[in-house]
Amino acid sequence: MIKAYSISLGALLLGLVLSLVFGSDLAFQRQWQLISGVEPEQFIDFAYLYSLLPRMTMALMVGASLGLVGSLMQQLTQNPLLSPLTMGTSSGAWLALVMLNLWVPLDIADLSAAAAMIGAMFAMFLVIAIVGIRNLSGLPVVLAGMAVNIVLGAVATAIILLNEQFASNLFIWGAGDLEQNDWFWPLWLAPRLLPAILIFLLAPRVLSLLKLGQQGAAARGLNVVPMFLLLSVVGVWLVAASITAVGVISFVGLISPNIARRVGARTTSNELWLSCIIGALLLVFTDLLANALSEQIGDVVHSGIAAALVGAPILIVLCQRQLRAQDQLSLSLPQSRLRWRNRYYGLAAFIIALIALLSLLGQHNAGSWSLAIPDAFNWLLRWPRWLTAVSAGAALAVAGCVLQRLSF
Repeated sequence: MIKAYSISLGALLLGLVLSLVFGSDLAFQRQWQLISGVEPEQFIDFAYLYSLLPRMTMALMVGASLGLVGSLMQQLTQNPLLSPLTMGTSSGAWLALVMLNLWVPLDIADLSAAAAMIGAMFAMFLVIAIVGIRNLSGLPVVLAGMAVNIVLGAVATAIILLNEQFASNLFIWGAGDLEQNDWFWPLWLAPRLLPAILIFLLAPRVLSLLKLGQQGAAARGLNVVPMFLLLSVVGVWLVAASITAVGVISFVGLISPNIARRVGARTTSNELWLSCIIGALLLVFTDLLANALSEQIGDVVHSGIAAALVGAPILIVLCQRQLRAQDQLSLSLPQSRLRWRNRYYGLAAFIIALIALLSLLGQHNAGSWSLAIPDAFNWLLRWPRWLTAVSAGAALAVAGCVLQRLSF
């Protein structure tokens, strides 16, 4: 384990050095002088002190907290595919913060962390309600989490689009943005991550006992449900605080614990600490990738997007490797007593025609709805949108049918 810690810390130090090299044109001597307290004089000095250093600090804190929470969730449920992303907590926190930003903007400074916490807890309990408390160790919980992510993310996006004049900046925040203009957010986030100490103090014993199963842990005196809820609430709080500060950054919490186990973490304590270090390492290098892509394409690529580019293929690989026999059984196509009959084609065609008629001819005027042939201008706006919706919906349905038939 000493070797794993040494390599991880060395790689993290290398990432920080590269961030300093490529993030600023200042010489190392000048950088050290500014860190030591020398007053900045030029714009490049201010950019270093109030943009680059806070950004690196946020990458360290957020990456470490996401890696820690990912390890905690995976060990609590004995499921290597769980993370703040796959449990839906990220989208829940984002939706809550979007609603707070739009509807209670004056209280956002005081209520943002609490709102994110409520949204994340709601999403997590919704996933647990879908799959059941005893089914958190397989692939179905990941699929349920992804479904909750899609639904809550769609609701948040719809709210933003309906309030575009007030919420255009929320799209950037939702993509995960480490950009900083001062030390406000690092100083705001640091004390809110202190509950992580509870995880390091309480979790190792609890997680070690849970490896024996719920009954085995209970037989050795562990109150399983209260400790599960306590650690889950602490983990969700860390995720909510991180999302409040930088937005949604995916896959760090999923990948870090899996890497920690592959490099030799065997005990619960070692996995927690190593996942914390690897999470910070991943986000630092992800931020480097985002900056490099931004320079190449001439536009801003946010860190959350870069994390998704790296993490999505890894999630697919992990799903393939972790698919178990019971997952295949639970995901098999259900048998239904209903049988498709030829007369259903006529019913389906009638429903489609009715919906098409309403979408093309429906008009809303003076608070009431009516059917009328649109004028030339409105017709040019409506029929391409209608045709796109029909084509996209049909294509997605066919693709889903083919993939499911090939898989099962």
